[in-house]
Amino acid sequence: MATRGYGSRVKDREGMPGRKRPYRPCPSDFRETYLEMGWEGIEQHYRTNWRCIARWIDECGGESLCRERRALVLARGPRILHRGDH
Repeated sequence: MATRGYGSRVKDREGMPGRKRPYRPCPSDFRETYLEMGWEGIEQHYRTNWRCIARWIDECGGESLCRERRALVLARGPRILHRGDH
């Protein structure tokens, strides 16, 4: 039985099964929820972290989604959007 030395370890393990964690898919209502909530409370709403929220923003339009949110805040005012009673 041959012993494996220190240098014989597989260096690139990403291609091995079970080594990549699957990403949580973007919820179907994320775009509408982000437009209403913005960053305030959305991490708690979906129970995830900011990295996942940032990825979902990119998947749902990126900068154009942020522009839509900005336009809504300017048109309605931030307090109305964050109250949650509309």
